[in-house]
Amino acid sequence: GRGGRGEKEGKAIIQTSYPNDFCLLTAANQKYEEFYNEEIKKRKKTNYPPFINLLSITLESKKSENLIESAEQVKGYFYSLEVKDLKILGPSLIRFKRGVYITTFTIKYKKLSEISLGIKDLISSFSSNSNIKLRINFNPYSY
Repeated sequence: GRGGRGEKEGKAIIQTSYPNDFCLLTAANQKYEEFYNEEIKKRKKTNYPPFINLLSITLESKKSENLIESAEQVKGYFYSLEVKDLKILGPSLIRFKRGVYITTFTIKYKKLSEISLGIKDLISSFSSNSNIKLRINFNPYSY
């Protein structure tokens, strides 16, 4: 809900194991610019948006063997593109949800133009594979 109405002051209660966390303290004290400045420094240092782009690739299959093999193929395929500054995080540990095995990659890259043809080829190769479902998300907000 909303914290306050017009002239009335609002109140929020936050339960946390980290009461001295920088994010919580700056939010609670409404120091938004201080939070932004610190966060943007961290993102630049660790090469995260807005200084880099992210591509999330999720693979799903009813058989774990198919998933493991396809995950290795996808990873090898992106490395074969020889894109400067490309970094692959993953694949993640395989999880099982609603009868389907799932794994996810995150790919860091600078320019979409450097990997766009590769993504099109990847989509084409998986569109004919009924054993694997491929999902691609550009600059995802969450996972």
